[in-house]
Amino acid sequence: MEHEVAAFVDARQLLVNCRRLGVGFSGGPDSAALLLLMHTLYPRLDIIACHVDHGQEHSASTAKRASEIAESAGVPFERVSARVVVADKGWEASARQARFEAFRSFVAEANIDVLALGHTADDRAETLLFNLIRGAGLDGLSTMRPSRQLRRGTQLVRPLLGLSRRQTLDYCQRNGIAPVDDPMNKDMTLSRNQIRSMVLPVLESVRQGATERIARTAQLLDEDRQCLDEFARQALEDSSGLVESGTEWVAFDYSVLTTLPKSIAARIVRLTLGPLLDDQMPNAQALATVLAGHGGSLAGTRLTSRREGGHVVVLSAKHESMLSERSEADHIELTPGSTTSFGYNFVVSESEQGHRFAVRPLRRGDRFSGRSRTLLAMLARRDVALRYRQQALVVLRDGEPVVVCGDGFDSVTNGDDSLQMSIDPLLN
Repeated sequence: MEHEVAAFVDARQLLVNCRRLGVGFSGGPDSAALLLLMHTLYPRLDIIACHVDHGQEHSASTAKRASEIAESAGVPFERVSARVVVADKGWEASARQARFEAFRSFVAEANIDVLALGHTADDRAETLLFNLIRGAGLDGLSTMRPSRQLRRGTQLVRPLLGLSRRQTLDYCQRNGIAPVDDPMNKDMTLSRNQIRSMVLPVLESVRQGATERIARTAQLLDEDRQCLDEFARQALEDSSGLVESGTEWVAFDYSVLTTLPKSIAARIVRLTLGPLLDDQMPNAQALATVLAGHGGSLAGTRLTSRREGGHVVVLSAKHESMLSERSEADHIELTPGSTTSFGYNFVVSESEQGHRFAVRPLRRGDRFSGRSRTLLAMLARRDVALRYRQQALVVLRDGEPVVVCGDGFDSVTNGDDSLQMSIDPLLN
Protein backbone atom coordinates (compact mmCIF):
# COMPACT_ATOMS: atom_id res chain seq x y z
CA MET A 1 0.00 0.00 0.00
CA GLU A 2 2.96 2.33 0.59
CA HIS A 3 3.90 2.03 -3.09
CA GLU A 4 0.33 2.84 -4.16
CA VAL A 5 0.17 5.98 -2.02
CA ALA A 6 3.66 7.13 -3.05
CA ALA A 7 2.73 6.72 -6.72
CA PHE A 8 -0.48 8.74 -6.17
CA VAL A 9 1.43 11.52 -4.41
CA ASP A 10 4.23 11.64 -6.98
CA ALA A 11 1.91 11.60 -10.01
CA ARG A 12 0.06 14.65 -8.70
CA GLN A 13 3.11 16.34 -7.16
CA LEU A 14 1.26 16.74 -3.88
CA LEU A 15 4.35 17.30 -1.74
CA VAL A 16 6.55 19.29 -4.09
CA ASN A 17 8.50 21.97 -2.18
CA CYS A 18 7.06 20.71 1.09
CA ARG A 19 9.36 20.83 4.09
CA ARG A 20 6.83 21.10 6.89
CA LEU A 21 3.78 18.81 6.63
CA GLY A 22 0.68 19.02 8.77
CA VAL A 23 -1.60 15.98 9.00
CA GLY A 24 -5.24 16.49 9.95
CA PHE A 25 -5.50 13.83 12.64
CA SER A 26 -8.78 12.74 14.23
CA GLY A 27 -7.24 9.45 15.35
CA GLY A 28 -9.68 7.43 13.23
CA PRO A 29 -8.48 4.70 10.84
CA ASP A 30 -8.13 6.98 7.82
CA SER A 31 -6.10 9.70 9.53
CA ALA A 32 -4.09 7.15 11.52
CA ALA A 33 -3.16 5.31 8.32
CA LEU A 34 -2.30 8.64 6.69
CA LEU A 35 -0.05 9.70 9.58
CA LEU A 36 1.85 6.43 9.58
CA LEU A 37 2.17 6.40 5.77
CA MET A 38 3.49 9.96 5.61
CA HIS A 39 5.94 9.26 8.45
CA THR A 40 7.12 6.05 6.75
CA LEU A 41 7.31 7.33 3.16
CA TYR A 42 8.70 10.82 3.83
CA PRO A 43 11.04 10.60 6.86
CA ARG A 44 12.83 13.82 5.88
CA LEU A 45 9.69 15.92 6.25
CA ASP A 46 8.95 17.79 9.46
CA ILE A 47 5.52 16.30 10.26
CA ILE A 48 3.01 17.54 12.84
CA ALA A 49 -0.31 15.87 13.68
CA CYS A 50 -3.09 18.43 14.08
CA HIS A 51 -6.11 17.26 16.07
CA VAL A 52 -9.21 19.49 15.92
CA ASP A 53 -11.30 19.50 19.10
CA HIS A 54 -14.95 20.33 18.32
CA GLY A 55 -15.81 20.80 22.00
CA GLN A 56 -18.11 17.77 22.30
CA GLU A 57 -18.72 15.53 25.30
CA HIS A 58 -16.30 12.85 24.12
CA SER A 59 -13.64 15.27 22.82
CA ALA A 60 -11.20 14.94 25.73
CA SER A 61 -11.01 11.14 25.56
CA THR A 62 -10.74 11.23 21.75
CA ALA A 63 -7.88 13.74 21.89
CA LYS A 64 -6.07 11.66 24.52
CA ARG A 65 -6.25 8.52 22.39
CA ALA A 66 -5.21 10.44 19.24
CA SER A 67 -2.18 11.89 21.05
CA GLU A 68 -1.16 8.37 22.14
CA ILE A 69 -1.26 7.14 18.53
CA ALA A 70 0.80 10.08 17.32
CA GLU A 71 3.31 9.59 20.15
CA SER A 72 3.68 5.90 19.32
CA ALA A 73 4.44 6.88 15.70
CA GLY A 74 7.00 9.43 16.88
CA VAL A 75 5.11 12.38 15.45
CA PRO A 76 4.55 15.68 17.35
CA PHE A 77 0.89 16.22 18.27
CA GLU A 78 -0.99 19.51 18.48
CA ARG A 79 -4.57 19.92 19.65
CA VAL A 80 -6.50 22.93 18.34
CA SER A 81 -10.02 24.04 19.19
CA ALA A 82 -12.83 24.67 16.73
CA ARG A 83 -15.72 26.86 17.78
CA VAL A 84 -18.81 25.37 16.16
CA VAL A 85 -21.66 27.85 15.80
CA VAL A 86 -24.60 25.92 14.40
CA ALA A 87 -26.23 27.97 11.62
CA ASP A 88 -29.20 27.30 9.36
CA LYS A 89 -27.04 24.95 7.29
CA GLY A 90 -26.91 22.47 10.20
CA TRP A 91 -24.31 20.94 12.48
CA GLU A 92 -22.37 19.03 9.81
CA ALA A 93 -21.71 22.06 7.60
CA SER A 94 -21.10 24.34 10.60
CA ALA A 95 -18.60 21.87 12.10
CA ARG A 96 -16.81 21.53 8.77
CA GLN A 97 -16.51 25.32 8.47
CA ALA A 98 -15.19 25.62 12.03
CA ARG A 99 -12.75 22.75 11.44
CA PHE A 100 -11.27 24.37 8.35
CA GLU A 101 -10.98 27.71 10.12
CA ALA A 102 -9.04 25.90 12.84
CA PHE A 103 -6.83 24.27 10.20
CA ARG A 104 -6.10 27.65 8.61
CA SER A 105 -5.09 29.10 11.95
CA PHE A 106 -2.91 26.08 12.68
CA VAL A 107 -1.02 26.12 9.36
CA ALA A 108 -0.40 29.87 9.69
CA GLU A 109 0.94 29.64 13.23
CA ALA A 110 2.97 26.46 12.60
CA ASN A 111 4.36 27.60 9.21
CA ILE A 112 2.95 24.53 7.47
CA ASP A 113 3.65 24.18 3.74
CA VAL A 114 1.13 21.40 3.07
CA LEU A 115 -1.79 20.07 5.11
CA ALA A 116 -2.73 16.45 4.35
CA LEU A 117 -6.18 15.01 5.09
CA GLY A 118 -7.08 11.33 5.19
CA HIS A 119 -10.10 11.30 2.88
CA THR A 120 -10.49 8.07 0.92
CA ALA A 121 -12.41 7.01 -2.18
CA ASP A 122 -15.34 6.17 0.13
CA ASP A 123 -15.44 9.79 1.37
CA ARG A 124 -15.36 11.01 -2.20
CA ALA A 125 -18.32 8.81 -3.16
CA GLU A 126 -20.30 9.83 -0.07
CA THR A 127 -19.68 13.51 -0.73
CA LEU A 128 -20.73 13.24 -4.37
CA LEU A 129 -24.03 11.65 -3.31
CA PHE A 130 -24.49 14.23 -0.54
CA ASN A 131 -23.94 17.09 -2.98
CA LEU A 132 -26.08 15.43 -5.64
CA ILE A 133 -29.16 15.47 -3.41
CA ARG A 134 -28.40 19.12 -2.61
CA GLY A 135 -28.70 19.94 -6.31
CA ALA A 136 -25.00 20.79 -6.75
CA GLY A 137 -23.44 21.56 -10.11
CA LEU A 138 -20.16 20.37 -11.58
CA ASP A 139 -17.99 21.90 -8.86
CA GLY A 140 -19.95 20.19 -6.11
CA LEU A 141 -19.97 16.83 -7.87
CA SER A 142 -16.28 16.93 -8.80
CA THR A 143 -15.69 16.80 -5.09
CA MET A 144 -12.67 16.19 -2.86
CA ARG A 145 -9.91 17.15 -5.25
CA PRO A 146 -6.46 15.71 -4.59
CA SER A 147 -5.07 19.21 -4.10
CA ARG A 148 -6.32 22.76 -3.60
CA GLN A 149 -5.16 25.92 -1.92
CA LEU A 150 -6.06 26.12 1.77
CA ARG A 151 -4.65 29.60 2.24
CA ARG A 152 -1.95 31.67 0.61
CA GLY A 153 1.26 29.66 0.84
CA THR A 154 -0.35 26.41 1.99
CA GLN A 155 -1.82 23.56 -0.06
CA LEU A 156 -4.41 21.07 1.18
CA VAL A 157 -3.81 17.57 -0.20
CA ARG A 158 -5.59 14.20 0.01
CA PRO A 159 -3.02 11.43 -0.57
CA LEU A 160 -5.44 8.55 0.19
CA LEU A 161 -8.12 9.20 -2.44
CA GLY A 162 -6.94 6.13 -4.32
CA LEU A 163 -7.63 3.88 -1.31
CA SER A 164 -10.80 2.49 0.22
CA ARG A 165 -11.79 2.80 3.88
CA ARG A 166 -11.36 -0.95 4.19
CA GLN A 167 -7.72 -0.61 3.12
CA THR A 168 -6.92 2.06 5.71
CA LEU A 169 -8.47 -0.04 8.48
CA ASP A 170 -6.50 -3.11 7.36
CA TYR A 171 -3.31 -1.03 7.30
CA CYS A 172 -3.90 0.10 10.88
CA GLN A 173 -4.50 -3.49 12.00
CA ARG A 174 -1.34 -4.75 10.26
CA ASN A 175 0.69 -2.08 12.03
CA GLY A 176 -0.80 -2.67 15.46
CA ILE A 177 -2.73 0.59 15.64
CA ALA A 178 -6.08 0.64 17.44
CA PRO A 179 -7.70 3.77 15.94
CA VAL A 180 -10.25 6.01 17.61
CA ASP A 181 -13.88 4.96 17.18
CA ASP A 182 -15.64 8.31 16.80
CA PRO A 183 -19.20 8.05 18.25
CA MET A 184 -20.32 10.77 15.82
CA ASN A 185 -20.01 8.21 13.02
CA LYS A 186 -22.94 6.34 14.57
CA ASP A 187 -25.24 9.37 14.72
CA MET A 188 -27.93 8.57 12.16
CA THR A 189 -29.33 12.11 12.30
CA LEU A 190 -26.32 13.20 10.24
CA SER A 191 -26.80 12.99 6.48
CA ARG A 192 -23.36 11.63 5.69
CA ASN A 193 -23.80 8.78 8.15
CA GLN A 194 -27.12 7.91 6.55
CA ILE A 195 -25.47 7.83 3.12
CA ARG A 196 -22.60 5.72 4.47
CA SER A 197 -24.69 3.23 6.42
CA MET A 198 -27.93 3.10 4.43
CA VAL A 199 -27.56 4.40 0.87
CA LEU A 200 -24.21 3.02 -0.23
CA PRO A 201 -24.92 -0.54 1.00
CA VAL A 202 -28.08 -0.55 -1.14
CA LEU A 203 -26.12 0.71 -4.16
CA GLU A 204 -23.49 -1.97 -3.54
CA SER A 205 -26.25 -4.60 -3.58
CA VAL A 206 -27.44 -3.26 -6.92
CA ARG A 207 -23.95 -3.13 -8.40
CA GLN A 208 -20.90 -4.51 -6.64
CA GLY A 209 -18.15 -1.90 -6.54
CA ALA A 210 -20.64 0.99 -6.72
CA THR A 211 -18.71 3.05 -4.16
CA GLU A 212 -15.48 2.79 -6.15
CA ARG A 213 -17.30 3.65 -9.39
CA ILE A 214 -18.99 6.70 -7.85
CA ALA A 215 -15.60 7.92 -6.64
CA ARG A 216 -14.31 7.38 -10.17
CA THR A 217 -17.17 9.54 -11.49
CA ALA A 218 -16.09 12.34 -9.15
CA GLN A 219 -12.57 12.08 -10.55
CA LEU A 220 -13.80 12.25 -14.16
CA LEU A 221 -15.97 15.26 -13.34
CA ASP A 222 -12.97 16.92 -11.72
CA GLU A 223 -11.04 16.56 -14.96
CA ASP A 224 -13.92 18.28 -16.79
CA ARG A 225 -13.96 21.02 -14.15
CA GLN A 226 -10.26 21.67 -14.63
CA CYS A 227 -10.83 21.98 -18.38
CA LEU A 228 -13.62 24.55 -17.91
CA ASP A 229 -11.49 26.48 -15.42
CA GLU A 230 -8.74 26.68 -18.02
CA PHE A 231 -11.23 27.92 -20.64
CA ALA A 232 -12.34 30.58 -18.14
CA ARG A 233 -8.78 31.72 -17.49
CA GLN A 234 -8.16 31.94 -21.23
CA ALA A 235 -11.38 33.93 -21.76
CA LEU A 236 -10.27 36.27 -18.98
CA GLU A 237 -6.94 36.84 -20.70
CA ASP A 238 -8.58 37.35 -24.11
CA SER A 239 -11.27 39.79 -22.92
CA SER A 240 -9.55 43.12 -22.41
CA GLY A 241 -11.20 45.24 -19.73
CA LEU A 242 -13.51 42.46 -18.55
CA VAL A 243 -12.19 42.66 -14.98
CA GLU A 244 -10.63 45.48 -12.98
CA SER A 245 -9.59 44.97 -9.40
CA GLY A 246 -8.16 46.71 -6.36
CA THR A 247 -7.15 45.63 -2.88
CA GLU A 248 -10.71 45.11 -1.66
CA TRP A 249 -12.88 45.33 -4.79
CA VAL A 250 -13.45 43.76 -8.20
CA ALA A 251 -15.38 45.30 -11.12
CA PHE A 252 -16.81 43.28 -14.03
CA ASP A 253 -17.74 44.80 -17.38
CA TYR A 254 -21.29 43.47 -17.49
CA SER A 255 -21.73 43.86 -21.24
CA VAL A 256 -18.68 41.66 -21.86
CA LEU A 257 -19.47 39.19 -19.09
CA THR A 258 -22.94 38.48 -20.48
CA THR A 259 -21.60 37.62 -23.96
CA LEU A 260 -19.75 34.61 -22.53
CA PRO A 261 -21.32 31.17 -21.98
CA LYS A 262 -22.88 31.19 -18.52
CA SER A 263 -20.65 28.40 -17.20
CA ILE A 264 -17.51 30.28 -18.28
CA ALA A 265 -18.81 33.61 -16.93
CA ALA A 266 -19.60 31.97 -13.59
CA ARG A 267 -16.10 30.54 -13.39
CA ILE A 268 -14.52 33.89 -14.17
CA VAL A 269 -16.52 35.48 -11.35
CA ARG A 270 -15.66 32.64 -8.98
CA LEU A 271 -11.94 32.72 -9.75
CA THR A 272 -11.78 36.52 -9.55
CA LEU A 273 -13.65 36.83 -6.25
CA GLY A 274 -11.48 34.22 -4.54
CA PRO A 275 -8.87 36.73 -3.28
CA LEU A 276 -11.62 38.80 -1.60
CA LEU A 277 -12.71 35.67 0.28
CA ASP A 278 -9.27 34.52 1.45
CA ASP A 279 -9.18 32.22 -1.56
CA GLN A 280 -12.45 30.51 -0.68
CA MET A 281 -15.00 30.12 -3.47
CA PRO A 282 -18.33 32.00 -3.45
CA ASN A 283 -21.47 29.87 -3.46
CA ALA A 284 -23.97 29.47 -6.30
CA GLN A 285 -26.40 32.05 -4.90
CA ALA A 286 -23.67 34.69 -4.65
CA LEU A 287 -22.56 33.93 -8.21
CA ALA A 288 -26.14 34.23 -9.46
CA THR A 289 -26.46 37.72 -7.94
CA VAL A 290 -23.35 38.95 -9.76
CA LEU A 291 -24.24 37.25 -13.05
CA ALA A 292 -27.72 38.82 -12.94
CA GLY A 293 -26.16 42.26 -12.44
CA HIS A 294 -28.01 42.78 -9.17
CA GLY A 295 -26.86 44.79 -6.17
CA GLY A 296 -26.92 43.77 -2.53
CA SER A 297 -25.23 41.37 -0.16
CA LEU A 298 -23.80 38.21 -1.67
CA ALA A 299 -25.15 35.17 0.16
CA GLY A 300 -22.72 33.28 2.34
CA THR A 301 -20.00 35.91 1.99
CA ARG A 302 -18.93 39.24 3.45
CA LEU A 303 -19.20 40.87 0.03
CA THR A 304 -21.66 43.30 -1.50
CA SER A 305 -22.30 44.09 -5.14
CA ARG A 306 -23.68 47.17 -6.90
CA ARG A 307 -24.20 48.39 -10.42
CA GLU A 308 -22.10 51.32 -11.64
CA GLY A 309 -23.06 52.10 -15.21
CA GLY A 310 -21.93 49.16 -17.30
CA HIS A 311 -20.04 47.52 -14.44
CA VAL A 312 -20.94 45.23 -11.58
CA VAL A 313 -18.69 46.15 -8.67
CA VAL A 314 -18.10 43.72 -5.80
CA LEU A 315 -16.74 45.20 -2.56
CA SER A 316 -15.40 43.42 0.51
CA ALA A 317 -16.61 44.21 4.01
CA LYS A 318 -13.17 45.67 4.68
CA HIS A 319 -13.66 48.25 1.93
CA GLU A 320 -16.16 50.44 3.76
CA SER A 321 -14.33 50.08 7.06
CA MET A 322 -11.12 51.17 5.37
CA LEU A 323 -12.79 54.46 4.47
CA SER A 324 -14.13 55.13 7.94
CA GLU A 325 -10.92 54.04 9.67
CA ARG A 326 -8.54 56.25 7.69
CA SER A 327 -6.66 58.17 10.34
CA GLU A 328 -3.65 60.37 10.84
CA ALA A 329 -1.52 57.25 10.43
CA ASP A 330 -2.22 57.71 6.71
CA HIS A 331 -1.04 61.33 6.80
CA ILE A 332 2.28 61.64 4.91
CA GLU A 333 4.22 64.90 5.04
CA LEU A 334 5.58 66.18 1.70
CA THR A 335 8.76 68.25 1.69
CA PRO A 336 10.17 70.29 -1.20
CA GLY A 337 11.60 67.81 -3.67
CA SER A 338 10.37 64.31 -4.43
CA THR A 339 8.35 62.08 -2.07
CA THR A 340 7.09 58.62 -2.97
CA SER A 341 3.92 57.42 -1.23
CA PHE A 342 0.58 55.72 -1.95
CA GLY A 343 1.91 54.54 -5.32
CA TYR A 344 2.67 58.09 -6.55
CA ASN A 345 5.67 60.37 -6.84
CA PHE A 346 4.83 63.81 -5.40
CA VAL A 347 7.23 66.60 -6.43
CA VAL A 348 6.86 69.86 -4.51
CA SER A 349 8.71 72.86 -5.99
CA GLU A 350 11.33 74.65 -3.91
CA SER A 351 9.26 77.79 -4.50
CA GLU A 352 6.68 76.31 -2.11
CA GLN A 353 9.09 76.76 0.83
CA GLY A 354 7.13 78.08 3.80
CA HIS A 355 4.03 76.00 3.04
CA ARG A 356 3.25 72.69 4.72
CA PHE A 357 2.28 69.91 2.29
CA ALA A 358 0.84 66.50 3.09
CA VAL A 359 -1.06 63.72 1.33
CA ARG A 360 -3.61 61.31 2.72
CA PRO A 361 -6.63 59.26 1.58
CA LEU A 362 -9.71 61.31 0.71
CA ARG A 363 -12.22 61.51 3.55
CA ARG A 364 -15.91 62.21 3.69
CA GLY A 365 -16.41 65.94 4.16
CA ASP A 366 -13.19 66.96 2.39
CA ARG A 367 -13.78 69.97 0.10
CA PHE A 368 -11.81 72.72 -1.57
CA SER A 369 -11.80 75.99 0.34
CA GLY A 370 -14.83 78.11 -0.46
CA ARG A 371 -16.69 75.23 -2.16
CA SER A 372 -19.92 73.79 -0.80
CA ARG A 373 -19.69 70.46 -2.64
CA THR A 374 -17.49 67.76 -1.12
CA LEU A 375 -14.68 66.30 -3.19
CA LEU A 376 -16.42 62.91 -3.20
CA ALA A 377 -19.56 64.53 -4.62
CA MET A 378 -17.49 66.46 -7.14
CA LEU A 379 -15.85 63.26 -8.39
CA ALA A 380 -19.25 61.58 -8.63
CA ARG A 381 -20.53 64.44 -10.82
CA ARG A 382 -17.51 63.85 -13.06
CA ASP A 383 -18.61 60.21 -13.45
CA VAL A 384 -15.60 58.86 -11.58
CA ALA A 385 -16.48 55.28 -10.63
CA LEU A 386 -17.18 54.56 -6.97
CA ARG A 387 -14.25 52.18 -6.69
CA TYR A 388 -11.89 55.00 -7.76
CA ARG A 389 -13.58 57.65 -5.63
CA GLN A 390 -13.16 55.51 -2.56
CA GLN A 391 -9.43 55.11 -3.17
CA ALA A 392 -8.71 58.74 -4.10
CA LEU A 393 -6.01 60.79 -2.40
CA VAL A 394 -6.03 64.43 -1.37
CA VAL A 395 -3.03 66.77 -1.21
CA LEU A 396 -3.14 69.40 1.54
CA ARG A 397 -1.35 72.75 1.60
CA ASP A 398 -1.32 74.33 5.03
CA GLY A 399 -4.09 71.92 6.03
CA GLU A 400 -6.42 72.78 3.12
CA PRO A 401 -7.18 70.39 0.22
CA VAL A 402 -5.62 71.65 -3.01
CA VAL A 403 -5.46 68.53 -5.25
CA VAL A 404 -7.45 65.31 -5.45
CA CYS A 405 -5.86 62.47 -7.41
CA GLY A 406 -6.12 58.73 -7.91
CA ASP A 407 -6.53 55.88 -10.35
CA GLY A 408 -9.19 56.11 -13.04
CA PHE A 409 -9.36 59.91 -13.35
CA ASP A 410 -7.21 62.98 -14.01
CA SER A 411 -6.02 64.96 -11.00
CA VAL A 412 -8.26 67.89 -10.05
CA THR A 413 -6.89 71.04 -8.42
CA ASN A 414 -8.61 73.80 -6.49
CA GLY A 415 -7.91 76.19 -9.38
CA ASP A 416 -5.00 77.97 -7.65
CA ASP A 417 -2.52 78.72 -10.46
CA SER A 418 0.21 79.49 -7.93
CA LEU A 419 0.40 75.85 -6.87
CA GLN A 420 3.82 74.49 -7.85
CA MET A 421 3.86 70.70 -7.66
CA SER A 422 3.46 67.61 -9.85
CA ILE A 423 2.00 64.15 -9.22
CA ASP A 424 3.01 61.11 -11.23
CA PRO A 425 1.88 57.50 -10.74
CA LEU A 426 4.65 55.00 -10.17
CA LEU A 427 5.11 52.48 -12.95
CA ASN A 428 4.71 48.82 -11.89
